[in-house]
Amino acid sequence: MDVGDIIGTSFKIYLKNFWRLFAIVAIGFGIPAMVNFVLIIIVFFSAFLSGIFTEPTPSNLVAETNGLEPFGLTFLVILGIAVLVSVLFGIFIYPVVYGALIYGASLSHFQRPISIGGCYRYAFKRYWRLVGANLLVSLVIFALGITIIGIPFAVYLAIRWILIHSGIILEDLSIKGSLHRSTQLVKNNWWRIFGIVILLALITFGIDYGIQIIPFLGWLLVLVGITTPLVTTGVLYLYFDLRIRKEGYRLEDMKSEVMKEA
Repeated sequence: MDVGDIIGTSFKIYLKNFWRLFAIVAIGFGIPAMVNFVLIIIVFFSAFLSGIFTEPTPSNLVAETNGLEPFGLTFLVILGIAVLVSVLFGIFIYPVVYGALIYGASLSHFQRPISIGGCYRYAFKRYWRLVGANLLVSLVIFALGITIIGIPFAVYLAIRWILIHSGIILEDLSIKGSLHRSTQLVKNNWWRIFGIVILLALITFGIDYGIQIIPFLGWLLVLVGITTPLVTTGVLYLYFDLRIRKEGYRLEDMKSEVMKEA
């Protein structure tokens, strides 16, 4: 596959199975998105009430100038809850969503019907490996990313390990095996994969930006990850492409791997 094939086929799978793939994402991403959305509403509603019932005094004006009011402690507490919810879901739920998406997109590629429950059941059989690999990679990249000198290394490893979910879902690999597998496939293809990932990111950013102009609903759709299936499918086709290029692998052989538990 060339770049056009990967992007074009990803769009084809995304649009063909839009509602099922989006439902897979919405189940996992929707809960924290809705919780955080409600928290944001509470913050601004509290600010509104504070502006109504608080008498303007010199001290209040100073606090507002310093950015402490009308949010104050309430804002900090709610912000902390929102961050905690996002982190917990990011650790324990999001990897399973990606796994279910990969399996669903694979089924679609091989002209098999997608069952939302079936995709999640397939991913949950590999739950701890998905969570463990995702957590390990995230911690390493985060540790490197918080230092200026470590940012290039964080980017390098993010691309090097980008195929870990595909390895666990489609080859039933261990955590260590998925890291090694992704490294093996990405080797000598890093810049090509980096360029395709950037292109996918720009496309999805443009779609998300356009969707945001829809009143109220736009932000909600972006929060629940409406373009996540497109990115995940693109990475899946990178995995297919690299196995074909480097190993002479046939998609028919891969079909038997994917279908064995379908």
